[in-house]
Amino acid sequence: SQVFDPKIHVQVTDPFKLTDQDPETARSFWTRLHFGTELTFLNFFDLRFGLNQGYFTLGTGLDLGFLEIQYAIYSQEYGRYPGDQQVGGAALEFAFRF
Repeated sequence: SQVFDPKIHVQVTDPFKLTDQDPETARSFWTRLHFGTELTFLNFFDLRFGLNQGYFTLGTGLDLGFLEIQYAIYSQEYGRYPGDQQVGGAALEFAFRF
């Protein structure tokens, strides 16, 4: 069992811009990028930091065996470029495991 377990996640949505119909209105690379790191401590507590569509994200998680609790604060971009149409959000998740 590790005391400290880091992970890095990277995702680029539609890297070849296949879903963009018009090159003039194509979304920027930054609105397609999702990058994050997760640090797990003592196999039950997680801290997460990242970048989602040009905005910083923050999250935490707790795994108690039968109960998992996850919380995240994030923003999403609905425009073509970061800063066009930012919408912030938060998510809280509870999961019972048997």
